Amino acid sequence: MTTTYPNKLMRTAELQLGDEIQLFNGPFGHAIVTKIDGGAVHYFRPYATTADFSYTGGVIPYIGVEQNTLCRESAQQYYVTMRKELR
Repeated sequence: MTTTYPNKLMRTAELQLGDEIQLFNGPFGHAIVTKIDGGAVHYFRPYATTADFSYTGGVIPYIGVEQNTLCRESAQQYYVTMRKELR
């Protein structure tokens, strides 16, 4: 079951596996919580950027995934936009 929140603000300690969180406002600002262990919350988010090389007449896109960790004891809060009930 998937629950969509209208950007519910939650502390890092309240995040659950599979939560979609908003790290910042803008494209590619959303991340998905992939692992919770001990005092850490691991997430990944896609990103894309371009480098415009005028001498080649084209744009080279760079697309990838950023993996990072948040401290569960942090007072930081994130907007949870979607929560999935995992079995």
